[in-house]
Amino acid sequence: GQQRARGVVDDSARARVYERLQRLARPPGVDSTLALRDSIARAARASRRPAAPRAEGDSIVQALRALAGYEVTDYRGRRALFLADSSLLVLVGSDEAPAEVAQPRQRITAVDSIILDDRRGLVRTRGETVTERPGEEPLTSANILYDLNAARGTAYDARTRFSQQATWYLRGALPGVYNDSVYGSQVKFTTDENWGYHFAAREAKIIGGSWLVARNVTLNFADVPVMWLPFMMQNVEQGRRSGVLFPQFSITDVVRTSRGQSRRISNVGFYWAINQYADATVALDWWSDNFLSLTGSARYQILRQFLNGQMNYRQFWRADGGRELSFDTRHQWEKSERTSIRVSAAYASSSDFVRRNSFDPREVVQSINSQGGVNRRFDWGTLSLSADRRQFLQDDRVEQSLPRVSLSLKTLTLFPAPESRAHFYNNLTWSGSANYSRQTTDRPGQEESDFSRALADVVRTNAGFSSNFNLGALAWRQSVSIAENTTRAVPLSFQDSLAAPGSGTRDLTTADLTWSMSLNYQQRLIGTTTLTPDLTINGMAKRSDEIPEASSFVAGPTRLSLGVRLKSDVYGFFGGFGGFEAIRHKISPSITYSYSPGISPSPLQETVFGSRESQPRNTISLGLNQTFEAKRKPRPRRERSRTRPAAADRIAAPADSAAADSAALGGAGGGPEQGDAARPGEPRRQERSDIVQLLAVRTNVITYDFQRAKESDNYLDGFQTTRLTNQISSDFLRGLSISLEHDLFDTDEEGRRTFSPLLSQLNLSFSLSNRTNLLALIPFLGRGGDDEAAADEETLDEDALEEDLRDEELDARSPTDGSAIVPGRGDLNEATRRQELERQRRQRRSVGQWSANVSYSLRRSRDESVAATQLLQGTVRFKPTPNWDVSWRTSFDVDAVDFLDHTVRLTRDLGRWEAHFDFLQTATGNWTFRFNVQLVDLRDLKFDYQQRSESRRNRF
Repeated sequence: GQQRARGVVDDSARARVYERLQRLARPPGVDSTLALRDSIARAARASRRPAAPRAEGDSIVQALRALAGYEVTDYRGRRALFLADSSLLVLVGSDEAPAEVAQPRQRITAVDSIILDDRRGLVRTRGETVTERPGEEPLTSANILYDLNAARGTAYDARTRFSQQATWYLRGALPGVYNDSVYGSQVKFTTDENWGYHFAAREAKIIGGSWLVARNVTLNFADVPVMWLPFMMQNVEQGRRSGVLFPQFSITDVVRTSRGQSRRISNVGFYWAINQYADATVALDWWSDNFLSLTGSARYQILRQFLNGQMNYRQFWRADGGRELSFDTRHQWEKSERTSIRVSAAYASSSDFVRRNSFDPREVVQSINSQGGVNRRFDWGTLSLSADRRQFLQDDRVEQSLPRVSLSLKTLTLFPAPESRAHFYNNLTWSGSANYSRQTTDRPGQEESDFSRALADVVRTNAGFSSNFNLGALAWRQSVSIAENTTRAVPLSFQDSLAAPGSGTRDLTTADLTWSMSLNYQQRLIGTTTLTPDLTINGMAKRSDEIPEASSFVAGPTRLSLGVRLKSDVYGFFGGFGGFEAIRHKISPSITYSYSPGISPSPLQETVFGSRESQPRNTISLGLNQTFEAKRKPRPRRERSRTRPAAADRIAAPADSAAADSAALGGAGGGPEQGDAARPGEPRRQERSDIVQLLAVRTNVITYDFQRAKESDNYLDGFQTTRLTNQISSDFLRGLSISLEHDLFDTDEEGRRTFSPLLSQLNLSFSLSNRTNLLALIPFLGRGGDDEAAADEETLDEDALEEDLRDEELDARSPTDGSAIVPGRGDLNEATRRQELERQRRQRRSVGQWSANVSYSLRRSRDESVAATQLLQGTVRFKPTPNWDVSWRTSFDVDAVDFLDHTVRLTRDLGRWEAHFDFLQTATGNWTFRFNVQLVDLRDLKFDYQQRSESRRNRF
């Protein structure tokens, strides 16, 4: 009534329309489950951590995703604005929740916004944008413009990375981004995360995520360009991929620096990754006016079968029309726990071709070795079958053993019984072994007029069997062996002076069959002193083509021999001096006496074996080994904390040993004796004293026959040992080894001996470094290697690494390396590993560190017609500056006063790059100089300058 009074008309239709408009103004209703706020996502945003994965949608969305032939596009953002008249969708994002458009093959996220123009098929982004594709590294850019219809886009100020043996970082403008390729303009890329160097390309293209192709490329260190390349091509796929190899050539192969310079291009080929267990390589090597070669290499590794190996083959076509070949193959198969097979074979068809064309100083002086074998362990013994071949390049001599068989039977215990109930015959053991081998030596042919039997081809066949019975200290041994030697193609004129030259040749064979049985008993006397009497019976048979009466085997006389051996260890203890607490001198003498009565041979036996075999024998043998050892004084306690504990202590000590019980430390605070901490509840460990071997001398056994001296009326003729050998070693000089051999007697034309010792052989080798204490070599001049020895212990691991990596960076090469003729001495992966280890070793060395390895050998004879030889070999390494490393390996002929070969390498560290200056000269006169700069992350990427010279002189 009041409303009517006021004059307001009550229109129910109008009220219903107004109510409907109010309902339309409210936001549309949504699923109640979707309206709930995600507390986990809210907490993640609050802590600036990534939110949990979003739900895949309700049942309707999941059903749409499951439809065949359709692709679902997800649009996400903090806010969305859709303009219906222009079909424009704007997704607004933020740092915490960037805008996102996701498809099965691509996802784009932008910090500010993503604008989708449906009519023109364009996608624009604002703010930092990340584009992701399956199997590819994310692409980060300032913004992008993408054409959906043309499936291409443009990225501004783009940044990404890709991996191929190393991680490459790329930045620049990408005006063309397709689903299968990317185009770049003014692109920069590097492997250095700090961008210390980079490649700058005016135009670049990445094809299918597999290849990077660029042109007009410059190499820049910082902002300074240092080299220009017309183009660059690089595979950017991860893992093992088939592809074209990097050709190897130097600047001098493109632009010759001299008229006589010959060009060479190698490693032109293809790498095939067959599967995850095998691969293969084929490469060409062209050397102008010399040869064309084709190298094939295959590798395989089957872990489940414990089988691996590689095969390398190289065929040469010489410029003069000849052909040569070489190969190297290695295989190893652990067929079972009891059976193993190994094969390692190398071959070169011409030794002269290797000497003339190899630039490897070691290849031309070493032999080409091949070996293989099968080992099989049975319940009753072990069988080994092997063969080997050695091809010597110096004199074209070939030695091979085919086959070599050895059988070792398992030791059998006869009449076993416990010691408490054993009789004298119980626990008798028997063991046996057998062997057979055939060895051949092939030498170049000789002229009949200058024939020498020492240079003729020889075949040696040996076979034997041995058996042992042991009952406590009593031993009964039996053995039989046969040795046959055949000298091939001996001219008849050499055998018979009446034969006419050119009448033919004949093989001469000599065979010796020997057998023996011995019975001995070892009696322990005092300490380590033992007395061993023995009884021996032996005999022989002989066959020889040079003795008419011995055309078939003739049995020789049987001899009986009685002997006794006395062996002991005698110790002498002396007071210390210098830095040593005590000295111990150990002498290990051995004396063996043997007597064999004379026999009465038949006339045939005396003709075949000579009268010497029937004479009595009365011999004595002397042996002597000596060792001088010293015990260092304990180091002062204040210095113990600076020295590393012994290996056993480091293993046994717990991690919190420094916080051991205060009672064990001798005080509440540990104090200065904290370095002696022991385990809680255990007594304190005593400092371990080091034992040093001052000198060790080992001398060979000397045998003297009294009966022969009596018969000849010259006591010097009684010496059966005419050469005295001594081996000397010491711990004071790392790697010190000295071997001396003296020829004791000079024999005149009448056969009379004169005592005149002559040094016939000497081998010496040792190592020095900046850590070597030369004063420690003479202990009484200093502290006897106390602190200095501790310093050597501190660097023991570094010294071991130095020895392991010695010369490896120069020897490591791939099968397609052109410096050697025989391929495959080291595969590509192994070479890369060694180079990286050598780089790490150089980085650990400090300025001023150096090391040297020296070896010396002497060979000479009393025969003046045989020239003496003296060879000095050495390797020196030092680090003059923080970025330079120098190594030099050489061989020096002392008699000729001439260097035989050189290997010089200077290495300059350029951060991610390395520069190498290499000079190699072989003993045949071939030399090469090479300068290359290579990227550490990708060693195939390098710049070479090489100059070589092929000499025709032959030192052998």
